[in-house]
Order: sequence, then structure tokens, then C-alpha cells
Amino acid sequence: MAGYQNEDVVNGHEWFPSLDGSPWWRAAIRGLPVNGFAARLSRPLFPAFSAARGVPRKVFVGALSTRLPVSYATERTRGSVREGSTSASGERRDGFLGSGRPYDGKDDGSKGDGSVTPATLAARDGAVLLDLTGRTLLELTGRDRVPFLHNFCTNDIKALAPGQGCEAFLCNAKGRVLSHVTVFADADSLWLETVAGQAARLRSHLERYIIREDVALHDRSAEVAEVLLTGPRSRELFLEACTPAVADGLREKLSAMPRPGIIAWDRAPWLRVGSVAWLTGSAWLVWGSVAGPAVKDLVAQLIARGGVRGDADDWESLRIDAGFPEYGHDITDDRLPQEVARNRLCLNFHKGCYLGQEPIARLDALGHTNQELRRLRGTGRKIPSRGTRLHDRDSGAEAGIVTSAATHPFEEGVVALGYVKRKWFAAGTVLSWEEGELTVRP
Repeated sequence: MAGYQNEDVVNGHEWFPSLDGSPWWRAAIRGLPVNGFAARLSRPLFPAFSAARGVPRKVFVGALSTRLPVSYATERTRGSVREGSTSASGERRDGFLGSGRPYDGKDDGSKGDGSVTPATLAARDGAVLLDLTGRTLLELTGRDRVPFLHNFCTNDIKALAPGQGCEAFLCNAKGRVLSHVTVFADADSLWLETVAGQAARLRSHLERYIIREDVALHDRSAEVAEVLLTGPRSRELFLEACTPAVADGLREKLSAMPRPGIIAWDRAPWLRVGSVAWLTGSAWLVWGSVAGPAVKDLVAQLIARGGVRGDADDWESLRIDAGFPEYGHDITDDRLPQEVARNRLCLNFHKGCYLGQEPIARLDALGHTNQELRRLRGTGRKIPSRGTRLHDRDSGAEAGIVTSAATHPFEEGVVALGYVKRKWFAAGTVLSWEEGELTVRP
């Protein structure tokens, strides 16, 4: 399975608590007003840099500069550039950021029209912003939150220090996957992030096991705007805004990117910047209050300097290309965790007992699965729909099934995810479907 296979899946980034409220952004960002965006984003990052390196605020602010990426709106590859998204009626559908098809966690399993977009090109060459507002976000509070979640997921939650994170599966007693989540540890809470529409289901599953434990689950999905910043220059957006000395300290913190974790945060206004291992390359997750202007102002300033805004179709292309599965599409409750082929990111085989551990441990002892999720690559513009059967090119034997597919984000062709039987695991294996062929990727 492609994507990031981190050696230590729980060693996320350290975060930095907000130590003072001085608005350093008003002097840091060239051409920005002293109020509004600058003031709202003043708290989260200066304390991080100063705490890490002991740099005085005046020295830090005086040396800041921002050089954001140039626009990729007119760049083209072998495919044609698609300029946005419309509904079936032809009306543009806008999300939290006001442009493009909003993320809703729903699709028909095949995305794109055979053309790349300015946003996906920016993900390859610059920086793109993807509006993921509407994904599920649960907060767990109470003194027993850590051991409680530890007992109901596949990763080592007890090993997470505040500011660190990991991916994990929540399973039923038979070891089947009920959810795939990214967990972030706060000083006084845990945050679970996953696909849209899962809050009620997850709360129902977890709350049935709360007996005397001091644990409470809060659905924050409707309260938080969520934007993903990715691309080879996304890291530079942070590093280029500070002095060389401070940049060196932050660069050390980010040297292991991408791993889940929070690198900066603030409670008033509520704003956090974290890292996730979802896409190919660095990916920064920005959370902020839906009711406040902080996130929109941040996005506006990035776009004004050349950042490119993507939509839900761009997200689909990028996540499928990176091998990042979504629950309900690529993961269903009849799947075992090892079949998702994200073991080193989501599973810890030494943590002790948890719900569903026995069948998972038995499969680990067996040493292999009969089928696993694989990245697939096709040529041409024909995109297979979800549920498309894959066959051996020579014998015609059934070899697998497609779970998601989209236009290749960077060039002509198709990317897909699908479950492939063990005989056809090897990278380079060519599988056929009714209208073309798909090749198994590393």
C-alpha cells in the first residue's frame, strides 16, 4: 500500500502552548492591516517560535517576511485544465470557502472528467487549499479519556503526549473496522477526525461502553472550519515567515513530516495548525471557528498571493492518488484492519487488550491476508465506477474490486483504490475491467 509508512506512528509533532497574547502577525505579514486577519492569527505561532528558540519578539517580528507561491491558474499538462465544479443543473455549488463543490463525504465512486485542474497542479508544484469543513470532529474530555479510547482503538493512545497524534481504527468485537480516525492529543482532551456524517454513529458506539469512566464525547463537527494546505511549498509558508534562526528550530520540528500532530494553537480565537499523513508530501490541517473570520481571512491572504483553492473533486483525486482511504468508500464494516494495508500507521501489536484485538492478532499470526487495498493506475479517460470488478488480464479470473476512482491529479489517466486478491498483490500487475486496464502500484 502506498502512502506514508512511518516507523513510529505515534511520535507526532510537539505543539506549543500560547504563552502570551501579543499580536505579532500585524508586523509580520507584509501588506496586511494591523487588525482583522493579522490580529486574529497573532497568538498561535509567535509563542511557538519564541519558546523553541528564545528569540525576543522584536527581533522575531522585524526579520519576518512572506513570499507565497506564484499562481498556477494557467499552467497545463497533457490533460486539459478543468476550471471548477457545477451541479447537475449547472449551478455552482459553494462550500465554506465560497468556491467549488463543497466537501460532503459523498460521491458516486468515480470523480473527474479526464482533465487535471489548477488546484491539483498546485498540489504538485506549489500550494493548494482544500476545504474539508463538514468532516466529523469529536472531542473527548474527562480524566479517563486516554485509557478509555486506548481500549477501543488499534493504536497506542497512551503513548501520545499533548500535541502528538496518530491514525487508528475503531473495531467491533469481531475485529471489523467501524471507523478510521486521526487522533490528536490536547492537554485536556482528545480529538477524533474522520469522514463526514460519522458523529452520531461513533458516539453511539463509544458511549455504550461508558459505565463509571469520567469520559464525555462532544460533537464539534458543525463548530469548526477545516482547511487542508498541501503542496511542496506548504512547509515554506511557515518557514519563510521567520528569521533564519527561528526557521532552523522549526525546521528541526518538521523534519519528520508528515506525521499527525499539532504544531501551533490558540484558544481565543480558536485556531490550530497541525500536520497529517493523508497526502503525498506535507499536508497542514487548519482548524478554526466556523463563526469567526480567522480561517477565511487566512485563506484569502494565501490566495491573494498565489495559493490555489481546490474543491471536493480535487480532494478525491489527490487522496486516491496518495492511497488515503475514506471510510464508507474504501473501508466498510466487513473489512479487517490489515486488509486496509495501513498497518504501520494505524496498528500497534504491543499495546495490550482492546475491543476486536483477538481476530486482529490471529490474522497477524497467520502472516498474510487474502486481499488488501491497493493503489491502481490506468490510462485514458474512462473512469471505473465503484464496485467495478477486476480480472486477470490473461485468464479472466476475478482479481479484485474498485472502491474509488478519479482523474489522475497531475497528468492524463486514472487513479483508483481497490481490493486485490493476494495472487495479484505485486506492483506492476495489470488487471482488466470492461473498458480498460488498471495496473497495481507500489
